[in-house]
Amino acid sequence: ARYEEVLNEYEALDMNTVDFIFICYDGQEYINGIRPEPVEAFDGITGDPTTILGSLASSIYVMNAGYPDIQYVYMSPIFCYTKDDSGKKVACDKYDTGFGSISVYLDAARNTSTYAGMSYLDLFTGIDLYESNANSYLESDGITPNKKARQMMAERIATLLSGRLQ
Repeated sequence: ARYEEVLNEYEALDMNTVDFIFICYDGQEYINGIRPEPVEAFDGITGDPTTILGSLASSIYVMNAGYPDIQYVYMSPIFCYTKDDSGKKVACDKYDTGFGSISVYLDAARNTSTYAGMSYLDLFTGIDLYESNANSYLESDGITPNKKARQMMAERIATLLSGRLQ
């Protein structure tokens, strides 16, 4: 029911009234050990839509064609945990899931956003969420931000918007 509600709201939205679209990359490729798609592989519409970064680049290419005045902001993942081969929870900045630690994926996300003509908002280093305080800001899964973390993310977004709207 919630999906249909959101879909109806989206379909009723006049995209000509939209100034910004914020897209959050949640790092699922890192968590699942999927190779980040190199930006050189994209040529707009033929980017590999089976990867998160590929689908992003392709989507923005298509959306820009219809709505070139919208400013797209790509937000990085925040600090999170993943699991090592034994199932133990480990910090994303200290563990290689197969293609590097989260820093490799942050670089790929930043490069993809630049290639796609988007702004990049660094939430990984832009909010005060680290391994030392993660239990206060993440849900029990070690990935999902809780209300306090979402508040920090919202404040970072507000700072970006206040600078752009002045």
